[in-house]
Amino acid sequence: MPPRATSTSMRTTDGPSALATFENARDSARASFGASVFGVTAALAAAAGVTSAKRCRILVVDDNVDSAESMATLLKLDGHEVRVAYDGPAAVESALAFRPQVILLDIGLPGLDGYEVARRLRRLDETKDMFLIALTGYGKTEDRVRALTSGFNYHITKPVDPGELDLIIKKLTPNRSDKSAHR
Repeated sequence: MPPRATSTSMRTTDGPSALATFENARDSARASFGASVFGVTAALAAAAGVTSAKRCRILVVDDNVDSAESMATLLKLDGHEVRVAYDGPAAVESALAFRPQVILLDIGLPGLDGYEVARRLRRLDETKDMFLIALTGYGKTEDRVRALTSGFNYHITKPVDPGELDLIIKKLTPNRSDKSAHR
């Protein structure tokens, strides 16, 4: 059983003490998931001098509410601004309203599947440059090819290693402001 996260009071003030309190809460939350989740990838990143991904706006789209909320919580603990959608039509609507830099998008969604969401986002001027990461249980070669041809920048098969995801976000969003660059 993973260690229990310690209780840390969060204050709404700015400054070094607020940052330290936030970092303690983040570290406690990560500890509660166990070293195996963050382990090797995080250690490799630290050895390579890679720090946490630059903070950005991220939309998490998954019809599994627990999965979506858990991912959103981890991303928020890393300082990202995060919104969540639970189906394909809501994903398109949220992308237009929120203007995320990165979208973590499940494939098997109700309403519109992730492939169709990606195609629609690529056709719209407002969303065509957002980075799309397929975060899915579909991991066969044909699934990866279909994701990339539908407009995804990256494909990750669940379960995701949060350290790996952090590295991918950093790779996709180096020195970014509000603009995205689709490759």
